[in-house]
Amino acid sequence: MVSVIVGIAAITLALSKLMVPGHVSADNLIGEQLIVKGLFKSADKNCGVQFIDNRFALLTADVHHRKIPYYLLKGSLSDIWAALLSTVVTRENWFQFKGDELMSEEGTVFYAAASPEFVVADKMRVFAEAADRYYNAHGCYPDKSERLASEPGLTYINPITDKADIPPIKRVNGTFGRDNTFPGVKVDSNYKECFSYLLKGGSWREEASPCKISALALYSSQRCADGYKVNEFYVHGYDRHSRLLTSGKSFTSLVLGFYGGKSLSDATHERMEEMEQASVHVPRRIYIVPGDSTDLQFMHQLGTNLLSTLAILSTGFWVFFGLLRRLKDPSISIQVIDVIFGLSVFIWGVSFFIHLLG
Repeated sequence: MVSVIVGIAAITLALSKLMVPGHVSADNLIGEQLIVKGLFKSADKNCGVQFIDNRFALLTADVHHRKIPYYLLKGSLSDIWAALLSTVVTRENWFQFKGDELMSEEGTVFYAAASPEFVVADKMRVFAEAADRYYNAHGCYPDKSERLASEPGLTYINPITDKADIPPIKRVNGTFGRDNTFPGVKVDSNYKECFSYLLKGGSWREEASPCKISALALYSSQRCADGYKVNEFYVHGYDRHSRLLTSGKSFTSLVLGFYGGKSLSDATHERMEEMEQASVHVPRRIYIVPGDSTDLQFMHQLGTNLLSTLAILSTGFWVFFGLLRRLKDPSISIQVIDVIFGLSVFIWGVSFFIHLLG
């Protein structure tokens, strides 16, 4: 009975809110903060979310600049309505809001203007460009930071520690040390597999620290420019929480990779991918969960999981109190438990196929 009530409530709520409401309550939680902050962008600046008032936002990569209604949740039981709505409506974006950070379910973090992560991302590019120039001059990448001492702009002030830093280069034997450097990657793996590993959030063995930039140089037994011949070069950085910086692409870290004088990172292609994603698959609404006390994925999946649980329970009750009795006495007419079971499974099936078809 409960599963039927929940399912009907979810569908009714979805139908009643398919259109954007004409009025949004003034207590739209932290709406004032969002309006002041305005724009949140990924560290690579390929995509972001722009809050234009206390009702609508838009995706910066959307070439059509379509307005998307957003809802700021309370972090309380009142959010159950949003969770129920998600059981029968797809194409929603859920974010966690904390200070000047907006984190998606896929782990992509968007930052407000003047966030320290932008300093890190900019210096990563400066460092990578210096290493690329070094290759053009010597035919190999630098195997230690001192090789780039003549390059301007490499030293930067760490925005967290306020100390001058220069990105260190970790030198590793590219033939024998690859499997130890990249846990889970095979010894005979090539640069494409290693770069893919790093993009998926992997890291070489090092100590992480806030707003740190570091590089990995994989060398061969040959000599080059008074050092080891480095043919693979990777650069990544950390945010203020010592987490790897993310790019604008879902489930992807911000990594700059080079092999044999060619960049493995195609910024133009990645930007076009983000524009296509934002322009074609525009969410119908955006939900924002405040603080870090609420599990974002738990909130988003709460309605679906609740509906599935109730469907399973009603199935169990039907087996024990309906099916077994009918097996003993086939002449029994349709009972209330049969109706409840049928409705609950039907509602669960509708929700399942809606999300399956997207």
